[in-house]
Amino acid sequence: MVWTHVFFWRKFFILNCIDDYYHSDSSAIETTFHWSSGNDVYVGPGTEWEGDLSFETYSEYLISQGISSDSGLTIDYSTGDFVLNTDYGSLTASNVTDVWGTLGDDTITTRNEEGDINDTWVDPGRGGHNTIIAGSSEDKFRIDNKVDPSDFSVTIENYENREEIALALDYGFTEADYINQVVATYDDDNGSTSISVIGPDVINHEGIVTLEGGNFVISEYIYYDDGDVAIALNDASKETPSDHNSI
Repeated sequence: MVWTHVFFWRKFFILNCIDDYYHSDSSAIETTFHWSSGNDVYVGPGTEWEGDLSFETYSEYLISQGISSDSGLTIDYSTGDFVLNTDYGSLTASNVTDVWGTLGDDTITTRNEEGDINDTWVDPGRGGHNTIIAGSSEDKFRIDNKVDPSDFSVTIENYENREEIALALDYGFTEADYINQVVATYDDDNGSTSISVIGPDVINHEGIVTLEGGNFVISEYIYYDDGDVAIALNDASKETPSDHNSI
């Protein structure tokens, strides 16, 4: 059985511990399928509409069973299709574009460009030390605030110039000073760039994001009314994809 809630344009599926099945046709609104125990099947729309998977409920399930949520998942949706097997069942998913991670250490490989699918969105979750391996689509990354910064970091491999990184959920950014509150620093020894949130008015997260394989500088900032900040970065030695124009 699948319980459904609709909020504006997005349809959320609240699942149970038996075997669930949902097939979203090409005319469907954007859908979000939340992991549950049992053997489940999710087929996203497969068009420019988005097919989203959330694994926040995986961590919630572990906690409800008295199990540590430190262990994350390896999620490879580079082709849009994958099978995830856990001790609590399997998930067979197709036409996936966007993913929310767990509270643990996740490794997430994002979608490659194919047909009508030319961008993808990923949030590694609010915990763990995570690795995102970016695919050939234009990736958008959302990095949520974590109260304990020592227990959270994100490493992004294959970051492309001018891809959006959103820093969300109450970092404490101020409209008057947000440009100074997000900084990028190049580590010549490791050949990587770290992104930090710093300043007296914000929740400090030094090196919250690491971009592997490049000397990236922040080329664009956006401040949103809800206090979130989005940035895009650029490495002058790398080619910028033609469709990466602005965030």
